[in-house]
Amino acid sequence: MTAHKQWLALLVAALGMIGLYTWLGPRNVAATPAIRVDCPSLAQACEVQRPNLPAIRLQVIGGVPAQGQFTLQLTGAQQAASASWQMSGMEMGPNRYQLQAQSDGSYRASMALPMCTQQRHDWVLQLNIDGQLIEVLTSVPGTGQGAVK
Repeated sequence: MTAHKQWLALLVAALGMIGLYTWLGPRNVAATPAIRVDCPSLAQACEVQRPNLPAIRLQVIGGVPAQGQFTLQLTGAQQAASASWQMSGMEMGPNRYQLQAQSDGSYRASMALPMCTQQRHDWVLQLNIDGQLIEVLTSVPGTGQGAVK
């Protein structure tokens, strides 16, 4: 193999590695550190204070059923909002929901909790709102058996 072909093969390999990192690498990383808040029950509204941005008010309309669909609503977002559900120390798989802007200025999405075989109740709702990561620590009593009261 000539020196020219070796150089070309090295260049193609380097570009391939850069492309693979770009495709598989970190995505939608918030520019500022995450805000963590406790919200014992999403059936009642919770408010999240954000530095230099409007406060976020979030609530699950009608409560969170342990199984099945529910609607998450938030107000205070200015551009975009997405949500996903995780458990501390347990990856729950992909479950990202894009909240849609409503005519009243709120954002909403219909979603469901991921399946958990350990009957745990501790959930982390990860919100990406206007580029700010917010982690809402909450509980869904009776996961697998009923709804938040």
